Amino acid sequence: MATNLDCSQVRVGTTGHIWAAPVGTTMPVDTAAVMPSPWVDLGYTTEDGVSFSEDTNKEDMNVWQSANPCRSVITSQTMSASFTLVQRNTDTLKFAFGGGSVTGTPPNMIYKPPAAGIAEVALVLEVVDGAITDRWCFYRGQPALNGDVQFTKSDMTGFPMEVTFLNTTAGLFELLSNDTKLVVGLEDAA
Repeated sequence: MATNLDCSQVRVGTTGHIWAAPVGTTMPVDTAAVMPSPWVDLGYTTEDGVSFSEDTNKEDMNVWQSANPCRSVITSQTMSASFTLVQRNTDTLKFAFGGGSVTGTPPNMIYKPPAAGIAEVALVLEVVDGAITDRWCFYRGQPALNGDVQFTKSDMTGFPMEVTFLNTTAGLFELLSNDTKLVVGLEDAA
């Protein structure tokens, strides 16, 4: 009996980058291309890295004659990514608080958030596992602080973020990868 057990297909997100840009910015076309301006690298995150999740709500259609549903309809699906930024600079403040501006001259710099701290961004989550690089390219997302920003002497100050991905005519995302284990399947070749 043949099995489909293959340890060479197990992936670990050992490191990576989080890139942000205005919605509509051209996405990368491969995993090796340098991310040009206006893409900005949001810097270090906590060692937890990035969590990506999908929350699906569905409605089961039950009938009198069966204990099992006859149909199930998806009523909503929300995809999001969570991470905690630990670098503080102009790019991360604007990302965390939905925009804003920095004015002044050293040593008196002033950051002012926008009146309504909601902005949309394009996002690329780059996940590296040795020689394998994946770029999860999200066309449109809405970042928001998702927890407490703490100032303590025993830990880094972090900005816990959750980015909710929003629909576009191109869909939510595409995955670019140099992983040789991803091959065109029979269902994809048709």
